[in-house]
Amino acid sequence: MSQPSAERARRVLFVVNEGSFFVSHRLPIAIAAQRAGFEVHVAMPHESKAATTLEAEGYHIHDLPLDRMAAKVRGEWQLFRALCALYRELAPDIVHHITVKPVLYGSIARRVTGGGAVINAIPGLGYLFVTRGKMARVRRVIAELLYKIALGGRETISIFQNPDDVALFVQRGLVKDRQVELIRGSGVDLDEFAFLDEPEGVPLVILPARMLRDKGVVEFV
Repeated sequence: MSQPSAERARRVLFVVNEGSFFVSHRLPIAIAAQRAGFEVHVAMPHESKAATTLEAEGYHIHDLPLDRMAAKVRGEWQLFRALCALYRELAPDIVHHITVKPVLYGSIARRVTGGGAVINAIPGLGYLFVTRGKMARVRRVIAELLYKIALGGRETISIFQNPDDVALFVQRGLVKDRQVELIRGSGVDLDEFAFLDEPEGVPLVILPARMLRDKGVVEFV
């Protein structure tokens, strides 16, 4: 693992595909890192509201040319080059990639620029593994090749939230089981969401999800 310079604080760089998602799901991790003495950096697509929130916490924000839905070669290459340049500039002690594109391109860029500690958060398989059709199969083949390269770094740990996802990745040879940590969910802040006893009467059953077939809407109905 790369050693931090004695002349500066240790640096952790979070790479995310959406600033608002980072604020809602990962901000407590950044707060804990800052309290532990890390200089916290967040690389993400420009998003003024999220950037304002994060800068108010004392974090350093870096804009990335990242479009999580786009798949054009030129745009993906620009993203990869931007990540390489950022890693060389910051020389972070730890890089924490969150979601597919940051994991794939960020991990490979980290290896290209000299390596070091990498944490990859893979909260789900994403549309690549559930979409059907010929083009989807082609994209899956490419994605699996990239995953093998990205997740195989010597100082790399990948976090999954679902044991089925772990099994699939290990069985397909995309990651070694010794480089996997299973954390079941992002967690709930019990100081903000207090536990209440179950109310009496007929329970109300709801589905808090986007109305997409792969989110289980049909099964719920």
